Amino acid sequence: MIPASMFKPPRDYDKGTVFVVLKIYASSDECGIKAGVSGYQKYVNRRVLSRASVKGPDRMANFIKIALVMIALMVGLTAAFQLYLEISGVLVQAAFAPNLSFTGISHFGRATYAGFSWFQNPQKPGPCPLVIHLADRDLGVEDLGNVERLRARAFRPDLPDERTTAMLMKVAAQAKIPYQPLPPNYVRRDGHLLISVGIDPKGPHAGLRSVWVGYRMAEPRPWPRRSGIVSIGGKRLPLPVTDTELAEILGPPLWRQQGWP
Repeated sequence: MIPASMFKPPRDYDKGTVFVVLKIYASSDECGIKAGVSGYQKYVNRRVLSRASVKGPDRMANFIKIALVMIALMVGLTAAFQLYLEISGVLVQAAFAPNLSFTGISHFGRATYAGFSWFQNPQKPGPCPLVIHLADRDLGVEDLGNVERLRARAFRPDLPDERTTAMLMKVAAQAKIPYQPLPPNYVRRDGHLLISVGIDPKGPHAGLRSVWVGYRMAEPRPWPRRSGIVSIGGKRLPLPVTDTELAEILGPPLWRQQGWP
């Protein structure tokens, strides 16, 4: 039997040499063919290992590039979404008194308020500081707190919807207290402007409960400008009103926050 050591290829062989060895061994016996194939396989193994050692850093570099592209894409999408929100508008609220807040839309940090709400503090009740200036006649605190006067000025009752009523009944049941239906608000539209007045007809806190004056957020924009539509504490202001105008009329807000709930 011929020793296997005789069939080892020379140390300095290259790919072409291996092919020559295979051709020579193909005309010999079976052992010669196996030895030739073994030598070629060792050559292939060394080439694979050498390529792997070169590709290792390349693969890491490719991974880093892909990761950077993904991060850049996420940052770009986030910025595009934020830009969309700024263009379309973000909900903003600002309080100028503990019971007086304005609601509107902010574009690129500049707010335009569509309306405001005032509510009576049951712990520290006080006079309502509002006067609404309408074409037919002003609405003062004497009118706002009187149902008959509101009806005479074309205000109509607006009862809570079924969803609100069901929610209040559920809350009352969880708290194990009797359910007390909410009294209706009295509403009037002056063009697109909505005036909503809440009155408690009886009870320990009977009287004017809340007032909303302004445009709904769903109303088409830009909202029609109503100059001097309302006075707050004797200071007259338009609706809609910008944050700059409000700061000049009422001073800086107690707090301001923005973002859709």
